[in-house]
Amino acid sequence: MIYSGKSMEGYEKFYHPDVIMQEIGEAPRNGKDVNREYKEKILSMIKEFNGGDVIAITSNEAENKTMVESWMELTFYDDAPRIKIEQVAVQTWKDGQIIKEVFYHK
Repeated sequence: MIYSGKSMEGYEKFYHPDVIMQEIGEAPRNGKDVNREYKEKILSMIKEFNGGDVIAITSNEAENKTMVESWMELTFYDDAPRIKIEQVAVQTWKDGQIIKEVFYHK
């Protein structure tokens, strides 16, 4: 959904009300409302989505964990150079939704 311009629709569908999200090295953000505001702020800064893809997905169903390796190229409104973000998202699921997600990226 991210790559088809439906990031927020995916967020509403797949993220638990008590979700905790964290960029590695930063403090966790607690709750769906707080994380929604964070995502909307980031999305408002993006001028152009230049591409992206999922490289690999793996899971540990016994622990309700998935890991997604992906990349995306973005252009922001602040005239910064186009950037490529490569990351792994480690997700913990509860009741069919993501309850915790930690992003490891460079």
